[in-house]
Amino acid sequence: MTGRRVPPPTPAEVTNLLRAVIDPELGDNIVDLGMATGVTVSDEGLVTIGVKLTIKGCPLRVQIKNDVESRVTTHPGVTKVKIEWGEMDSEERTAVMTRARWNAKENAPATQIPLNTRILAI
Repeated sequence: MTGRRVPPPTPAEVTNLLRAVIDPELGDNIVDLGMATGVTVSDEGLVTIGVKLTIKGCPLRVQIKNDVESRVTTHPGVTKVKIEWGEMDSEERTAVMTRARWNAKENAPATQIPLNTRILAI
């Protein structure tokens, strides 16, 4: 009996898996946010993923790393995941924050307070 090895995923399959990785601070997946910058897959199943964080010292780096690894390794053809970290430049960061604000606005619960209401705090 010969053991059959499952073929590795395609970069597109890995990208689809990464859509399930949500940046907990920004509330959207790392692909649509532009944080996942590239995927390569070796014939042996090594998946290398570029991930750009909004800032170099992002406190959620470990959580994002764990989420990326746990999602990508659900594919049986993946033998190892390697993440190559980077940092967004100011233009990329601005685009991400614009998208995050738009998402927050779109997902905000409805309110009975009219938009033109003024609040006076004393």
